[in-house]
Amino acid sequence: MPKVNGTLIRYYCDDCEEWTFLERPACTSEIYCPFCGDQTLAIDSDGLSLLEEMMKEGAE
Repeated sequence: MPKVNGTLIRYYCDDCEEWTFLERPACTSEIYCPFCGDQTLAIDSDGLSLLEEMMKEGAE
């Protein structure tokens, strides 16, 4: 099992009803569901807040 160094961000696929967890996505516009291949994944509000914080830290 891979080691996780930070907080995981949750994405949900409405098509197959599965969750995907990513530590730090390199490109948020190219995230696909690993189960069905769909690209329209939803991010929960907590994950969105974490992602925004990561982006701010990366810009500094």
